[in-house]
Amino acid sequence: MLSRITRSFLRSRLITFRGYSTIETKEVLLKENENKGIPFVRKITEELEKKDIKYILPIHDNELMLKIAKPFDYLTKIGMKPEFILDACLYDPLFMKVMVKNGDLVIKILDILVEMTCMTYENAIRLFTVYKDDLLAVDSNSIISRLQVFINVGINEGEELCKVVCKCPVILFSGDPMQSTILLESLANFFTRNQIKAIVKNSPQIIFKNFEEIEEKYEYIYFLMGIESEEFKFCKTWVDMPLDEIIKRHEFLMKCGRYVTPDPKRLQLQKENPPLYRILDTNDNIFATQVGGVTVEEWYAYETLHEKMKELEKKDKPFERIKPSMRKAYERRIKKGLPKNDFIIE
Repeated sequence: MLSRITRSFLRSRLITFRGYSTIETKEVLLKENENKGIPFVRKITEELEKKDIKYILPIHDNELMLKIAKPFDYLTKIGMKPEFILDACLYDPLFMKVMVKNGDLVIKILDILVEMTCMTYENAIRLFTVYKDDLLAVDSNSIISRLQVFINVGINEGEELCKVVCKCPVILFSGDPMQSTILLESLANFFTRNQIKAIVKNSPQIIFKNFEEIEEKYEYIYFLMGIESEEFKFCKTWVDMPLDEIIKRHEFLMKCGRYVTPDPKRLQLQKENPPLYRILDTNDNIFATQVGGVTVEEWYAYETLHEKMKELEKKDKPFERIKPSMRKAYERRIKKGLPKNDFIIE
């Protein structure tokens, strides 16, 4: 029989979290005198002993036992069902351990998650049990600083911030908030504030990326593909996709006649190209058949050819990089270098 917490997990937006626990649990009914204080803590340890998991508590030291029970009582006083807390401890016995050893810190972390993201305490516990070692290894104030990085770019506290955290929980304990802020501020060279907000909502892991790599991909997509900055906010994959993969897909579509580099001076002759998200966010099968108009086998054959050509060419740079300030000069140079055909009178 699935426990209460297990069933809740199946309905939870945090369902993608991995490795919650491998211990099977059965529903345990609590008596009225077992749902708080020292009796509640003892009930948890008794149920764990039935699973051959033994915690030795100072049961003869009433003052110390009250201190151990304090964080559990805090959770029940704010409205959490004691059955949920019991299930959490039985489903992940290490949660019981950290509550006993670092209960005050656990409560502080849970409070931060609830106050800043409007996450329920139940969901906050689900998240915490998956990342407890990482969350306990950082200062609780640094968690606030990391979340503040996202608030500073326009992500609202509450539901918006909750979605960002659920999408990429490691933002709570990884990275340097100062470096993350610098990277996001640097994106203002390419994007508007609203575009940056949309990109961060789609791909919060961008704060961990190297700015040079982000810049290089932006330059290729913007200058070589002729795609405007507005399209980046609808694409979820460009942040993580290697530049070589972007180039490969772009060149393949051009060879298939499915992509023509836009000419700003000849808009009336412009072919409608697939949007960036269709080019990069689709899997191999959809990309080949629906975007490229070929079979997936032909796409795989091109991938093999692309790798062989890359080995033969051994370029230091995958493409000629152009800074935004040099775009017009670059376009003039390309236009000037085009071969001129003789004018023949027939």
